[in-house]
Amino acid sequence: MSWFKFLGHDATAPFSGRPWPQPSGGRPGEWMTWPGPRDPCRAGLHVCRLADLPLWMNEELFAVEVDGEVDEYSTFAVTARARLSARIEDWGFETAHRLSDDCAWRTRTLAVETLRLEGRDPEAARLLLCRTTDELRLVADQVAHGEHFGHDGRLSAPLAGYAADAAAFADRVRAGGSWPAATATTAFIAATAARVAAGGGGTEAESAERALQARWLEQQVVHTS
Repeated sequence: MSWFKFLGHDATAPFSGRPWPQPSGGRPGEWMTWPGPRDPCRAGLHVCRLADLPLWMNEELFAVEVDGEVDEYSTFAVTARARLSARIEDWGFETAHRLSDDCAWRTRTLAVETLRLEGRDPEAARLLLCRTTDELRLVADQVAHGEHFGHDGRLSAPLAGYAADAAAFADRVRAGGSWPAATATTAFIAATAARVAAGGGGTEAESAERALQARWLEQQVVHTS
């Protein structure tokens, strides 16, 4: 099993504010040890599997070595002894930008498909003509708030809204600043849009979108396949 951890600047844990000893000169960082009982989200050293990474994105990404028992949960794992074995250098602003764009365009696809199903081909065509996320944000927002949509229970308006939101956060990533949070939000919007678009099969669709994001990270950043 491969383990990972997203951390803030200088390998700082985002919740505890505690810095992890960093790898240096090709050698792993010093071992971190949790002396007491482990309790998810409260006590212990929290690490991620590859599939969990889209849920925990932050500024720096590390491969992690664990020693001893690992308690696995649905979106993370907890152990009592771990160390950072190497920083994954291919994660950073540029890859985050590409990932957020990918999520925004995939959300547009959901909106286009739903518009077509509802017989709203002109609006679908407008979204398909967008070539930048800035343009997508503007057009999708216009489609989502068009006067003729009303409140008839159709899905195309909210999905166009999700496309506008995803594009807006992708633009925030490109602008820099708090790009880790903006990337995580774009990925969250894409997963939420997949759930809403699928209706009764929403949970499976949301999981499938998260799996796509994890696969992207595996291929473009982690390089385990």
